[in-house]
Amino acid sequence: HAFLEFNGMGFEIKAQSGKTMGATLTNVYASIPDYTEQYVPLVIRGQGQGPLQSMAQWVNESPVSSLLGDVFVGATAEGDASLTLSLDIPILNAVATKVNGTVTVADNSLHIKNVPPLTHAHGVVAFSERGVWASALQAKVFGVDTLGSIKTDDDGKITIYANAKAATMPAVSQIIGVPLVSNILSMGHGQAAANVEVTVKKGVQIHVESDLVGLEFDAPAPFKKDATEAMPLRFDFNICTRNDATCVPTMALDIGKMVDLDFRYAQDANGMRLTHGSVGLNQQAIMPKDSGISLLMNMPTTDWTDWDPFLARLLDGLDTKTENTDGVMLNVVELTTPQFIFQSLPFNRLTMHADIDRQGRWHGHVKSDDATGRFVWTASDKNGRAHISGSFDRLWVDISKILAKVKDSKPQETAAHMPSLDVTVDDFRVNEYQLGSVRLDAKNAGTGKDWAWRIDDLTIKTPEATLTASGQWNAGMEKNSQTRVEATLDVNDLGKLLERAKLPKTVRDGHGQIHASLDWAGAPSQFAIGQLNGSLSTALRSGQLLQIEPGAARLLSLISLQSLLR
Repeated sequence: HAFLEFNGMGFEIKAQSGKTMGATLTNVYASIPDYTEQYVPLVIRGQGQGPLQSMAQWVNESPVSSLLGDVFVGATAEGDASLTLSLDIPILNAVATKVNGTVTVADNSLHIKNVPPLTHAHGVVAFSERGVWASALQAKVFGVDTLGSIKTDDDGKITIYANAKAATMPAVSQIIGVPLVSNILSMGHGQAAANVEVTVKKGVQIHVESDLVGLEFDAPAPFKKDATEAMPLRFDFNICTRNDATCVPTMALDIGKMVDLDFRYAQDANGMRLTHGSVGLNQQAIMPKDSGISLLMNMPTTDWTDWDPFLARLLDGLDTKTENTDGVMLNVVELTTPQFIFQSLPFNRLTMHADIDRQGRWHGHVKSDDATGRFVWTASDKNGRAHISGSFDRLWVDISKILAKVKDSKPQETAAHMPSLDVTVDDFRVNEYQLGSVRLDAKNAGTGKDWAWRIDDLTIKTPEATLTASGQWNAGMEKNSQTRVEATLDVNDLGKLLERAKLPKTVRDGHGQIHASLDWAGAPSQFAIGQLNGSLSTALRSGQLLQIEPGAARLLSLISLQSLLR
């Protein structure tokens, strides 16, 4: 119901109530005081009560929306709110419209595009043609109590401030909304204060800061952190408007010296997609030239046993096609560390670089005091086991730590994580023993009772002799498993071979062949003379025995099976 009254060269409309877009309007007043005034002024005053969603829709379909930078376009809201509105519209010069109003929310939910959603919101938001303002806003952001405010500067830039004194990492992860960052933050436990700043003008910029005090990080050193330690976090995400061709969406994350992340996106009508980026762990991120993501690590002593599950959690979902990544994969990995420990083998002063191919295989090269060469690593075969092939100039290993680990572990558990190997080494050394060149072709294959660790070819070659061997351990038989080995040693100079093996020089020259066909119960690591079965044949000739005590037993000690196997 409305009352219309003409007064001279103008008119007035008064209405006690009305409805528009589901919202109830009260005390509505509209007038044109004088048609002859410059630009013909139209004055509108009113109040409203109703669903917040209807009010947002009303704003979006009115001239107010463009004046506010279309900030509510695409917004969703729940609950009722109240509105006061004042419009002064020069009809012949509408761009000079003046707007003033307030929206009062009480236990409402509001989700503005590219801005963290608010629930249980309370407060008053004032707006004009110049922007939006608010103070002492209260809401929950992903379940965390938050205090906020809004301001607009003279250039029309709207900034939303939010502060949470006890933010959880799941909440911060959802605010940031990026899988890789969420994976990093999911390793944190506890609560920490966090400040969020969202800027709206020609796009959206999201900024998050926290000192992470109160938060523990469950991660290998140097990323392990206790709750009392400060480790500054800074996150920046720049989202462009669709019609700004000069803007490149970017994302950056710094967590102390622990993480440095830099991502670049492309943006079109379908949204944003990740094109390339870099993650630096304990070093600066360096953007790759091509598409994809690089992982750069400059680490202290690194044990792969600890880092394997950490990196799996960190990179989870990164190589899977999703809405945000669009199939962009981690395709470069670099590692620098004073010591890298793999399967209990230490490699000192190591640098490594690897690239991934279209089949998911990593091609790389490694250089350290103990190993130099190239490799191809397949993370998982059809049975879920890794495969490593490689060609190394040198590989020097300290086997004592491996033997200690094998002794203290269950053989099946150890073998389950062993990769299949197809490796050649020009200079292979075990402790102080120089064993010459090596080729190893070994398979970790099968499942269930058919699971077996199989050596198809082991060849160790020195100027003095060549050892060829094959064998199998039927690990799937568990307690009934058995190890079988066939080995042939072709000897060119037995005397020098004993010297290489650091055994007493008891023979000069000598050549021939030693062949063994052996088996024993259990795993290869459970070898024991007392459980040994099989045959051993020797055919050695053209050599001279030196300084030998009488007796057949002493002669047999020259070719002691235990020494040969060691």
